[in-house]
Amino acid sequence: MKNLLTLIAVFLFTCTSVSAQSIYRNYEHQNVIQLESNFKSFGNQFSTRFFEFPTFDTYLNAELNIGTTNKITVEVPLSVTTAPDINFRGNDSNTLIGNIALGVQIRNLKSSNFLEIKLRIPTSGENLVTTSDYTERLTSNLEQTWSLESSYLINNTFGDGGYFRFKPGVKLLLFERFSNYELDLIFDASGLIGYRNDFLDINGGITTTSIISEPDLDFSDRNLSQLFTTVSYTKNNFKPGLIFRIPFDQRTFNWSIGVNLAYTFNKGASIDK
Repeated sequence: MKNLLTLIAVFLFTCTSVSAQSIYRNYEHQNVIQLESNFKSFGNQFSTRFFEFPTFDTYLNAELNIGTTNKITVEVPLSVTTAPDINFRGNDSNTLIGNIALGVQIRNLKSSNFLEIKLRIPTSGENLVTTSDYTERLTSNLEQTWSLESSYLINNTFGDGGYFRFKPGVKLLLFERFSNYELDLIFDASGLIGYRNDFLDINGGITTTSIISEPDLDFSDRNLSQLFTTVSYTKNNFKPGLIFRIPFDQRTFNWSIGVNLAYTFNKGASIDK
């Protein structure tokens, strides 16, 4: 299976990094343009490799209102990898684009829940790029693969500023193998708990993705999971933040840290919390 081979390559043999609208962010009826960059730690080699050969992924996201309810969404993934050249006399830098996503969020005016449907286009071509966020954004880095993705974000509040979210989703992958087209089906299930006020937003949880179309895989090969925690601050229309991820499978990196900057504008009608 092509995608299984890609996963094995990502988790066992690569040290590069590419990190949509993820569970830890819900901009509700605000228009937003968002930039996120992620760096990875490689354990004992972190002190030299991170600074001498910096590798990072960057995502440019946008959510724009359509009328008074729905949104269109766009995501452009980009990875920049720096490594020694073959003669170890300098560094080679390689910039790759991943699979661009176009989507729509179907929303109710009085709810912060929404259904999102998006299509990932294989703009990465035959280039294999890898990701620090390999659960929710797995399909951004699979070469020559179309992906039709649907998910539903459930957002509920409790107490004075507390909230929790649950996000199930299904991805249908279409790829070419030996001149034939094949399909894979992936199921996502993610959840978090958090606290927010007018200035600060803190949350933490787990994101998971599972290959359900291959009956012969064992549990460890079928399921991929990450723990995460985020913190963001709101100042006028700007929302800077940090995200820290720990993969359950640490064969390639121990953890990653990301920085995020969002700019919101043209806020829509208030939503019942």
